[in-house]
Amino acid sequence: MKDPANLPQIPSVSGSIPGSVRFVGTPEECRRIPIADPSKRGTTTYISYTDINGKAQSVCVYLPAGFDRNKTYPLVLVSHGGGGNEAEWTTQGNIDNVMDNLIAEGHTKEAILVMMNNTIFSRSFGEWDFASIARNIEECILPLIEKILPVARKPEERAFCGLSMGSMTTLYMYYHRTELYKYYGAFSGGIAPGNRYFSLDNPVLKDRVLMIGTGEEDIAYNERDIGVPPTIRAIREAGLPCQTYFVNGAHDWFCWPLMFEHFAESVLWK
Repeated sequence: MKDPANLPQIPSVSGSIPGSVRFVGTPEECRRIPIADPSKRGTTTYISYTDINGKAQSVCVYLPAGFDRNKTYPLVLVSHGGGGNEAEWTTQGNIDNVMDNLIAEGHTKEAILVMMNNTIFSRSFGEWDFASIARNIEECILPLIEKILPVARKPEERAFCGLSMGSMTTLYMYYHRTELYKYYGAFSGGIAPGNRYFSLDNPVLKDRVLMIGTGEEDIAYNERDIGVPPTIRAIREAGLPCQTYFVNGAHDWFCWPLMFEHFAESVLWK
């Protein structure tokens, strides 16, 4: 149900309005709640671009409070899950509020976040074209962001994370676009041995930081080739660094913001 007095921003291209979220409590109890001091709140906006198929799309961009074009900011790319779009992480996951609170507490660095719509590259609800997603990011989204915003260019100051199908996208990037990002956060989705996208051949992986996690009652907690446990085992058996984070919950918006919060606070830029 949407709250007419508190409607979320509308993506500039899709026009899709997710539902509003109501919380009871304080930011100290839950970092998804807006920080009390308005001067410490970042901003979110939608920016239009043309994708690899020549179609108009948009990304959602989070800028931290006090954004300064004369500074250079780390960059975090964030993917939604199956059926989602570029609006979900702010309207359903409150990722902007999480960042505001963590930054104000000194628990993470200021960073620019970019959320894209990867559903446009969906072959079906359970299958995304990861190669096209990567190409769209590298050929269309990153050049735009680098042109208009002061983002860091080195992989040591770049991260990729996502939930569910976005978690699998994250692992695709980890396996196959290893040179582009140093930090990876995979929330509730795996790519394990037996999956055609699984590969640990890149020697750069030993220098990359991966956090992978899931809810303890999550559908991603399974032994299939898209399960989180076999993915963790395979990466660890290869001697590669892998941090894990499990949440007492399921495959939902209770768990994913907590996973991102841990990723931003305890993994990024360490």
